[in-house]
Amino acid sequence: MRVKALTSVLAIICFITPVYAGEWSQYPSCDVQYTRDISSCNTLPTTAKAKRKLCWASASERLATCNASKGKTTGSPALSK
Repeated sequence: MRVKALTSVLAIICFITPVYAGEWSQYPSCDVQYTRDISSCNTLPTTAKAKRKLCWASASERLATCNASKGKTTGSPALSK
């Protein structure tokens, strides 16, 4: 009985939980782009708060644009650093 209940719960979780291609997006190209953007933003010195804030904002905008275009990275705005 417990096995049947556990199987039912796992089946429900699998259907409710969205499946993503990567950590940041369901589109692999967007995921790769955002992962690179993270690396670029993290290279900025922590003392350059305004530049870091601008970089993270533009990285988020690029991710949103890529997701909206269903994985097309060619129309994404440039990363501000």
